[in-house]
Amino acid sequence: MTFQTRVLLAAAAPFALALVAPGSAAACDNCLAAQNDSVQRAFVVASVFLSVTPLTLVGGGVWWLRRLIKQREAEEEAGVTHLPAAPRPSRR
Repeated sequence: MTFQTRVLLAAAAPFALALVAPGSAAACDNCLAAQNDSVQRAFVVASVFLSVTPLTLVGGGVWWLRRLIKQREAEEEAGVTHLPAAPRPSRR
């Protein structure tokens, strides 16, 4: 199994879990119970924020992993090898 395949499987795992257990994401009924207009607006803003935050985090993670994969592939094509750093001589 290649590095890229393992990364794609790791990225797909949360989505598979969300499809298996959709009941854990049930919304509350209180969001529409607010009578005040400013409270309803606050609920909408909070809902948008809570919806966008995980999407941004997942998207950022996928972008970072993709960039890492491309960097590793470019290094393999260029023949770059990563050797451990030589130990520093101790000063006494």
